[in-house]
Amino acid sequence: MDWLISILIVGVFVAIIGWFIYIQLRTMYDRYIREYRFEIREYLIANSLTLVEIRYPNKFDWMDQCFPEPHFAKLGFVLVQINHLYSTWSDKRYKVIETVNESEESVRVWLEIYTEFFSKTRLTFRQKVLKTYFGPKEGNLDTETVLVSGKCPACGWSLNGNEEICPECELHFQ
Repeated sequence: MDWLISILIVGVFVAIIGWFIYIQLRTMYDRYIREYRFEIREYLIANSLTLVEIRYPNKFDWMDQCFPEPHFAKLGFVLVQINHLYSTWSDKRYKVIETVNESEESVRVWLEIYTEFFSKTRLTFRQKVLKTYFGPKEGNLDTETVLVSGKCPACGWSLNGNEEICPECELHFQ
């Protein structure tokens, strides 16, 4: 009978240790490996958006001020080391999703990924409509005709008047 109690105590101890390891591995997976493509796809379908690009924010994206820019260094109260990888108790990561809506306006969607040990990952989406589309639309190319007389408008090279290409800057003339 004594061996049964010791097996139960060891079993409960192994189950608790296994649960802690599972929680840590799940949090590390959510932070560093998971791409959240299914959640992004569901959000885009629900808002009638077409995907153009998914990327990490650069320094110019932070000017949108959808979320506050994270600090370069972060000090945490609890620091966990798993496999030589240090991690704080809670972490925020960001992704920028470039999309186009039904009226051909470009929409920037920000995704904030908030992970915390012993809790479920929270995703926060925010949209911002941009003024221009990412590239020129077909058929609406704005071209400007400049009359060339004597000098190249780009570099100032002296021209005879019958050149098709500037010999200095290789600007093409019509």
